[in-house]
Amino acid sequence: MVKLFFYFSGEHQTLPSAECKSILEAENIKYKIVKEGYRFLLVETDMRAAEAISQRAAYTYKVCKLIDVYKLPLEKIKLQSLKKLNLAEKESFSVRVHVLDDKKKYSKIEIEKLIGLKILETSSGNLKVRLQSPRYEFIGLVTSGELYLGLLLSKTDRKAIDKRSGKYRPYFQPGVINPRIARAMVNLARVKSDDLFIDPFIGTGGIVLEAGVQGCRSIGLDIKKKMIYASQKNLNYYNVQCDLIIGDARHIPLTKFDGGAADPPYGISTSSIGEDTDLLIEETLKNIQHIIKPGGYFTIAFPSTIKLERLLKDLKLDLIETFDIYVHKSLTRRIAVLRR
Repeated sequence: MVKLFFYFSGEHQTLPSAECKSILEAENIKYKIVKEGYRFLLVETDMRAAEAISQRAAYTYKVCKLIDVYKLPLEKIKLQSLKKLNLAEKESFSVRVHVLDDKKKYSKIEIEKLIGLKILETSSGNLKVRLQSPRYEFIGLVTSGELYLGLLLSKTDRKAIDKRSGKYRPYFQPGVINPRIARAMVNLARVKSDDLFIDPFIGTGGIVLEAGVQGCRSIGLDIKKKMIYASQKNLNYYNVQCDLIIGDARHIPLTKFDGGAADPPYGISTSSIGEDTDLLIEETLKNIQHIIKPGGYFTIAFPSTIKLERLLKDLKLDLIETFDIYVHKSLTRRIAVLRR
């Protein structure tokens, strides 16, 4: 077991951490939370977690192996734990520090210089500073009067996710869900490669696109033939396989799924085929409770004005957690994670 910390983007307060936990659970990787804070999560786990998070997460920047935790200020810092890393001699390194809070109190540059000098001192000159493309990159997170120092293991390729944004797809319509949110919704559903995944409101295909990229066997439904055509066009563009069906989300004639996610129609730029949004979601979830396997997860997006707890009252779906994402003054999107 090793201690790893994940450094998050600042796009949401709680979603990045929840996404990481969901990925580890989906991949059956055991973990123990050591520390959870703003923009980072420290866990005790095995090394498989580093690859799982870097390959799957939408809201994580970096995955690092913890070297040590130091109280600030750093006048008496010791880096004896560096010797346990067995770093190759005559190699290059750099130091990158991210000050997460108290930015006026702590200087990023001063801390980087101090750590760099200590690394040179501890390595007896066997490591050399190189700011561009070093062999080793030391990452420091400053928060709550402490420095979490780690060795970078991997970075997530967030640019690849962004290239699947609506504006880059062959078929686009306003109001499509951001690919990072879509990716997170898939991860929150705790599915992994080869799992059977369903999106009953496929729209232009954003959610099944992210599920397919991660290796899921996906099925997408939409009551409109036009949207099935649009989704197929987008999926073909990214070379992602998905079975598409013209069908009603309230009456899905299919077998058990490992998990799923949905972004039902709501808002000015979408059409709910004349159906009240509350009723549409309620009727859909009545169906979902029968087709998701016991213990499986389903994530759904909806306006925060809808009282989901009331809709779930008589259903065999447990509300696990929710996340609010501001869209504009007339809409805050709520993401709910449900478990069968």
